Amino acid sequence: MTTRIKQRRSLEKITVRIAGDSGDGIQLVGNELSSVSVWLGNDIKVLPDFPAEIRAPAGTRAGVSAYQVNIGSTPVYTSGDEADVLVAMNPAALKTNLTYLKKNSIIIINEATFNARGYKLADVPADFLTDNSITQYELFKVPITELTLKALAESSISYRMKERTKNLFALGLVLWLYDRGLAHSEAFIERKFAAEKWAAIRHANLLALRAGYAYGTASELFRSQYTIAPLDKKRSHTRNVTGNDMIAEGLLVGAYRAGVRPFYASYPITPASTILHKLAALKDQGMIVFQAEDEMGAMTAALGASYGGSLGMTGTSGPGFTLKMEALGLAVMAELPVVVIDVQRSGPATGMPTKGEQADLLLALYGRHGEAPLVVTAAASPGDCFYRAVEACVWAIKYRIPVIVLSDANIANGSEPWAIADIKALPETDPMFASRLAETAFSPYARNAALPVQRAWAIPGMRGFEHRIGGLEKDAHTGDVSYDGPNHHHMTLLRQNKVLALQQEIMPLNVAGNKKSPLLVITWGGTYGVIWHILVEMTRRLGLPANEEKSKPLPPVNATLPYDQTGFAAIHLKYLSPFPPNFEEVITHYPIILVIEKNLGQLTALVKARTTAAVHGYHKVQGIPFKITEVREAICACYERHVRRSKKYGVYNK
Repeated sequence: MTTRIKQRRSLEKITVRIAGDSGDGIQLVGNELSSVSVWLGNDIKVLPDFPAEIRAPAGTRAGVSAYQVNIGSTPVYTSGDEADVLVAMNPAALKTNLTYLKKNSIIIINEATFNARGYKLADVPADFLTDNSITQYELFKVPITELTLKALAESSISYRMKERTKNLFALGLVLWLYDRGLAHSEAFIERKFAAEKWAAIRHANLLALRAGYAYGTASELFRSQYTIAPLDKKRSHTRNVTGNDMIAEGLLVGAYRAGVRPFYASYPITPASTILHKLAALKDQGMIVFQAEDEMGAMTAALGASYGGSLGMTGTSGPGFTLKMEALGLAVMAELPVVVIDVQRSGPATGMPTKGEQADLLLALYGRHGEAPLVVTAAASPGDCFYRAVEACVWAIKYRIPVIVLSDANIANGSEPWAIADIKALPETDPMFASRLAETAFSPYARNAALPVQRAWAIPGMRGFEHRIGGLEKDAHTGDVSYDGPNHHHMTLLRQNKVLALQQEIMPLNVAGNKKSPLLVITWGGTYGVIWHILVEMTRRLGLPANEEKSKPLPPVNATLPYDQTGFAAIHLKYLSPFPPNFEEVITHYPIILVIEKNLGQLTALVKARTTAAVHGYHKVQGIPFKITEVREAICACYERHVRRSKKYGVYNK
C-alpha cells in the first residue's frame, strides 16, 4: 500500500483537549503533551479538569477526566476559551466536552467504546454520532483500543495492563498530528519505569506510544500534519511547572533565604495535597515535613516550629482554611512568623473540591476575631507561585508576622513554562535572633532598633531569655500578661504597624493600557491571564505600549469594540494586605471601575470602601476560569453603559 504524502500546515496556536475516564491516564498524557511542547520552545497554558471522586463509575459522565492545553508560537495567556481538537476515549467524554469545542473542530474518538454499552453508560442515544450535535465537527473514528492490543500482542503483561496503555497510543497520535516528535515522551517513559521490575511495562508503553505515532504517519484518515513554531528556541533554562510544585520549591528556597530551617505541617486536602507530596520528596534538601492528624494540628505544629526557631509553614484549602483561623489569631498575638498557603476551591463546606474559585479573600483578611492584621498576597500564575512563596517566607521572618499566600485550584494544577530563577537575586533577610547586648532583663516585646516593628525572637534553650508566650495580651515592656486597656491599644497598633511598614517594600502599581481612559479594570490573583490577553490585544489595536514582556501581537478581533476609540486602563493586584502604596491614589483617579473576580464581589466591596468612583463587578463562581470572550464582553458592556452613553463623560462619546 502506498502512503499518501501528508500536507504540512503551520499554526500559530492550537488548543487540544483530551478526555476519558478518570482511570484512563488522561492527566498523565496531558501533562506530557504540555511538557514536550515547552521542551520544543512553545508557550503553553493548561487546564486540568477532573472529578473529585477517586474512581467514579467507568464510562459515566460523572467519571470523565479532561486536560486542555493551549500551545502557541506566540505568547499564551490562558488555557483557551474553546478547543480546536478533542480526543474522546468514550461516549461520556465526548458528550460532556462538546461545549468546550469550537465549531468545525476535530474530534478523534476511540471507536471501540462507541457501542451499545458505552452509549447506555453515558446516557446518550444510539445515533449519538450522527445527530446534529456531532455533524458540525470533523469526526475521526480510530480503533485505539484494538490497535493498542495489536501492537502489544507479543507483550508479556496482562490483557488488562495492555488495554490501559491506550492512553499512550492516543498521545502518540496527537504527537504526530502536531509534529511533536517522540524523543521527549520516550525519555519520559524510560524514566518513569526505569526500575528493572517495570521493564515489561516500560516496553509496552513505548510500543503503544510508537504505534499511535506510526498510525498517524501511515493512515489515510489524516491528510494533514500541523506544525507550531517555537516562541523561544533557547529553553535550556526553562521548565514546565505546576503551581503547587512552585509553591513547594518557593517555600524551601524562601526559608533558606530567611536564614532558618523550613518545617511544613499539613493535613492532606484537595487541591493542596501535592504541595505536601513535593516537599516530602525534598527532605534531602533539609525540608522537615509533618503530616498532621487534622488541620488544627497542622497549624499549631507550624507555630510550634516557629517558636523553636524554624519557619513554620502549612498548606490547606476549603474548609481546612477555616479550621486554621483560631491558631492564626494566636500567631498574630504571639508575633510568630508563619506562612499559610490557601489553594482556594469552590465552597462553602466541601463544595467542589477540584474546582477553583477566589472566594476566600475576605476570610483571609478578616477571618479572625479581634484586630488581627496579617499579610495576604495572591499568586497570578503557576510560575508566580514560586516568587510569592519566597517573598512570604522572607517577610514572615523579617516582620514576625503570619503571611497568607492565596492560590487556587486552576493555578495549583495548571502549568506553564518557567525560567529558572536566579537564587541570588531573590529577597533575603537575617532572622536576628535575640541577643543580650547589655546586662538588662530580657524584654520579649521590645522592638528592634534597626526595624522598629520587629520584636525580639528568643527560642527555647537560650539561657536568660525565658519568657511567656500565648494568646493572652502581653505588657509591651515586661512581656507579662496584661489586661490594661491602654497597653492593649498600644500593642494592637504595634501589630498593625507591621503591615503598614511592610507596604513600603511593595512596588507601586503600574497602570497598563490607556491611562487616560475613564474606565479602570481591576483583577487579582488567577484572573491575570485573561485580562492580559485582552489588554495586549487592545493596546495593539490602539498602538499603545503594552507594559509587558510578552507583548507580541495577538490575532485581531473581527468586530469593532465599544472601547476601540479610547481603550481602558488596568491594574492587577498581587498584594491584598497591605495593598500597594499607591493603590488608593490610582483607584480615586478613575471615575468608573470594573472589578473582575471569581467570587460574588469580595474585592469589589473593598474597592467601593476606598473610592467614590462608580465601582462595578463582573463575577463568576462556576469552578472554571474566565473565558476571554466573556470578560471582553463584560468590559464592552461596562464601557457602553457607563462611558459611551453617559453625558458626564461626553468627551469619550465617539
